[in-house]
Amino acid sequence: VDLNRKWSKPDISTSPTIYYLKRLLLKIHGVASNQKILAFIDMHGHSRKRSLFMYGCQEGKKSTEAYVELLPNLMNRRCEYFSLESCNYKVTKAKSSCGRVSVSRKLKIPFSYTIEASLCGSDTYHFHTSHFERMGRDTAKAIWDLVNPNQDIVKEVLQSLGVAEMENGIIEDDMEACGQQNGNPSSRREADVCPDVQKHSRSNQVQKVGKKKTIRKACPQSKSNSSTFVKRRHSKK
Repeated sequence: VDLNRKWSKPDISTSPTIYYLKRLLLKIHGVASNQKILAFIDMHGHSRKRSLFMYGCQEGKKSTEAYVELLPNLMNRRCEYFSLESCNYKVTKAKSSCGRVSVSRKLKIPFSYTIEASLCGSDTYHFHTSHFERMGRDTAKAIWDLVNPNQDIVKEVLQSLGVAEMENGIIEDDMEACGQQNGNPSSRREADVCPDVQKHSRSNQVQKVGKKKTIRKACPQSKSNSSTFVKRRHSKK
């Protein structure tokens, strides 16, 4: 099972890690949440291409496509192993169910990427543990450049990409634009983002049948996929 092709409709039985990770992202970013996730970065190893590079999700209006290239360009400034030429931001049909695309489309997270590190190395030397550790540190530094209250570096990169400077900074404006273009993520139901939720999660549902009331609650220790127990109460006569 290729777990990176199960993000659009994760199954609790065959891909439980993706199923629960997607629900966690939704809990933090989506329904009734005041906290929003700015970036989703899925880290992979690549068996053919060399160096370090990123895949993005360049969809929607042409006026916002350049912002997809912002974080990779920040990475290029920070990491000597990064190859900006190897980056690709187009989304093909074959990639529609992978992590970065599903998260970008369903949860509306503004900066959603796959970062690929070659299992071989760069054009000049083979990668070993210290190189990958350095890549991790440089990724964190690039993210800091993105959210730094001092947006000078961001403005410089945007200008190099031919994007006009924004008055309130990239973070606030991009989050607001994301909500306006794709709908407010906080208004999306959990089942809209993870279709199997309705099938496998029945917590806190109340059903009335005649004079009987059935209350379903989550059972944390149940081994069943449905993970529910039923308590029946008779109404007072």
